[in-house]
Amino acid sequence: MFISCQVVIFFRVNMKYLNQRNFSILMWFLFACGIFFHWFSFTRPIVIRLTDIFLLLMNAGVLFFLIQSSYDKKIALWLLVTVSLTYLAELAGIHTGKIFGHYLYGNGMQWKPAAVPIVIALNWAVLILASWSWARLITRKPLLEILAAIFLIVAFDLILEPLAMKMDYWQWENGAIPVQNYLAWAFIAGIFLLFLKSLKISFDGKLLRQYFLAQIIFFLLILFLIP
Repeated sequence: MFISCQVVIFFRVNMKYLNQRNFSILMWFLFACGIFFHWFSFTRPIVIRLTDIFLLLMNAGVLFFLIQSSYDKKIALWLLVTVSLTYLAELAGIHTGKIFGHYLYGNGMQWKPAAVPIVIALNWAVLILASWSWARLITRKPLLEILAAIFLIVAFDLILEPLAMKMDYWQWENGAIPVQNYLAWAFIAGIFLLFLKSLKISFDGKLLRQYFLAQIIFFLLILFLIP
């Protein structure tokens, strides 16, 4: 009984610190640490092997505050459908090469049931939501919102792909990234963006936008400053 009371008190005391602002500070701090530890050749393999758990924690945190801020059960439906179908798309893609092109996930990603990392589908969902949130700051015209979000997520992938190969997250056949990959990203993102818009879900996108931006800064610094 005494131990149970301690557990309850612990969570009550610490829940007040579990807010979006503090998570945002932690997120930027961890990305900064990631850049720092990627700089040294002896720590780089360690942080690369932590990629899965880092992405899992970041995506889970971002989605937690997203759901908390939306107060709309439809966001859970969108997430369930998007995470499930994007995982299936990756599964089909990795085994057939007919969606994105021929590629394989490398040693930089650890948790890979059926050769596809678990966290990849979560990342798809968060990136689509984040690109949508940024697009809505640019325009509120329905068609342009979708097109702007598609442009942002494809631009994100243009930055991500060279880094992913450098860090052995995944590798493309013959080391060449096919145009098919970017077309697939645009098509898949477009489908789930249309689904998101049709549900008319309202949510606070500030943390999503920060996460999107933090990843881009991280990718660019790793790609161009670290040998």
